[in-house]
Amino acid sequence: MKFNKKLIVPFLASVTGLSIAGGLGGAFAWYQFNSQVRTSFIGTSVADTGVLQIGYMDGTSMVWGSMHTKPSLNFVPVTFGALNADGTLKAKAYGYPEAGHQTGSDYTTGWREMSAGYYQYDIYLRALKADSSSEGDATQGIAPGYKLAAKDVYLSSMTLQDADHPSDDTLVTDALRVHLNVAGEGGVKHLISKNGISDTDPLNLFGKMDLDGDGANDKYFVPSSSPDSGKECIYGINGETQTAKSISDIVQPRDAQGNMPATPNEKKILTTSDGTTPTAKITITVWLEGWALLHANDTAGSSSNVWNPHMNAGMQVNVDMVFDVGNNIIG
Repeated sequence: MKFNKKLIVPFLASVTGLSIAGGLGGAFAWYQFNSQVRTSFIGTSVADTGVLQIGYMDGTSMVWGSMHTKPSLNFVPVTFGALNADGTLKAKAYGYPEAGHQTGSDYTTGWREMSAGYYQYDIYLRALKADSSSEGDATQGIAPGYKLAAKDVYLSSMTLQDADHPSDDTLVTDALRVHLNVAGEGGVKHLISKNGISDTDPLNLFGKMDLDGDGANDKYFVPSSSPDSGKECIYGINGETQTAKSISDIVQPRDAQGNMPATPNEKKILTTSDGTTPTAKITITVWLEGWALLHANDTAGSSSNVWNPHMNAGMQVNVDMVFDVGNNIIG
């Protein structure tokens, strides 16, 4: 599954803005609002007076602002194994399996526990609506004339793309995974890959591999007296599989008027707080799934979970999500 060259992934997440014309007391003015927020490996920004806003924690303080940047990130193939029964990720990620050294039916021997090589971060979403009677809340950065509003949020756009070869599905893109974990009881959990992984053809999170490069499946690296001596090594946890939603399964485009569904559907990510519930929080985890089958060589159709650095290393990838309440955020 693995190579030592790192994939270089710059991170910035961006939030888009737009404006509309409105009238009040016979005088026309421009009321700026924002109905989409974007978290992305390109950038994060929101309009300061926006209606839908994105935030993050800076120590113990919540920051709602126009820019949330991260330095360049180096990704390496890792795995969290199968999801928990409730759709959450396992607490630890693993990578760099050593040829023949896995013993037992878990990742504790022969694998490296990974604290880097993938990215996990929290974002917070809130919606504001105009209310002339509201005095705002300076402690939360809410200006007078606005108050929190409960609005249904969807993903109106999502991109998982090889930034260097955006039209080529045979490279590292198919290994990208995004997990969304909405906090709170009943919060949705989604595992997403570019094209999805069906229940009828799941991805095996286990198997034999040639990690020592001798042209044959690795054998257990154990003393000759061991009962596993001479047997081919099974990496991962035998029987574990992975399924995932596709981008089309999760994205809810706006309608012709720019609105989201009036009646919530199964693609809804969350509802923002009107002040009676905690601020909406999403934990986003992005990684390269090491068990994904990528091209092992330059021959189309040949794939393996022992990746070829000539084909897959040193690439830049683009992960971009637009969280959206639509134009019907007004009111």
